[in-house]
Amino acid sequence: EQQLRARIGKLYVLSEISDEPPTRSFLDGIQALRQELQQAHRRADDLFGLRLASLNRSLQKAALAPIERLSRQAFELNYQAGPKPSGMYELFYGGQLSQE
Repeated sequence: EQQLRARIGKLYVLSEISDEPPTRSFLDGIQALRQELQQAHRRADDLFGLRLASLNRSLQKAALAPIERLSRQAFELNYQAGPKPSGMYELFYGGQLSQE
């Protein structure tokens, strides 16, 4: 996750410092990162799905508290002071940013 975040940040910085339109290699890099991000989401879903359920059953047998998945809402409440999404959000998720 940290490596993906660093690479996304690097692409963002490179896009911001250039006055020229993005090159083909830059756009290819965005596509490659988009695919890696999707793979990371699938791995996380796997870890937080069946594997977490299995781990929690083992914890319950040992009379230990289960590990709970943090909801997106709880995460955002904990990290409200973080940076706001930039135009890179649209590149990676295809969504539109709200105009604040």
